[in-house]
Amino acid sequence: MTDKTADRRTQRTKKLLRQALLELIDEKGLESITVSDLTTRAEINRGTFYLHYKDVYDLLEQMQSEILDGLARLAMEVDFLDIIAHAKRNEPYPGLLSIFEYWDFHADFFKAMLGPKGDPSFAPRVKQMMKDKIYGKVVGVLNASRVSEAGVPLDYILAYMTSANLGVIQHWYDTGKTKTAREMATIMTRLAGLGPIVASGILPGS
Repeated sequence: MTDKTADRRTQRTKKLLRQALLELIDEKGLESITVSDLTTRAEINRGTFYLHYKDVYDLLEQMQSEILDGLARLAMEVDFLDIIAHAKRNEPYPGLLSIFEYWDFHADFFKAMLGPKGDPSFAPRVKQMMKDKIYGKVVGVLNASRVSEAGVPLDYILAYMTSANLGVIQHWYDTGKTKTAREMATIMTRLAGLGPIVASGILPGS
């Protein structure tokens, strides 16, 4: 067997196991899944499973890490000042469009992880990634003294923004993704760049 053939076989095996995991989470919940469940669904033997993963949670961790790494790479390209500029023109910020296209492409994974039968530790990991990769940049453009005078500490601002953004994404999934990734990027651009009150049209923007 050539290295390329072995690599293709490995990738196919991992794909089958990962798809099996997402299906089983939806059906019976993460905590009830066994290695036997996975290998039966993926139609591979247990020995093959243990060539790649130690247990169900090792498979889960590798999946989550790979997906979050990809999301973090996109998040690192986000420029908060550019978001504001695009929001004022009512245009989707390209960086947010790329992120929503990523959420859309991996929708089955994210819905499984964030759903009621998924991994309760995953949402906090997403929020922490947002803080580390996106909103650390927000701190750089905020005037700390003016923020202090306004009475809202920076850590509360970051907590609000990460929770609100993840909430919007979960609502998108919960409502069946009736809006496109581009529409969602436009919505998020306005929310992030103008704030929810101005974005809603209740008050005029500056």
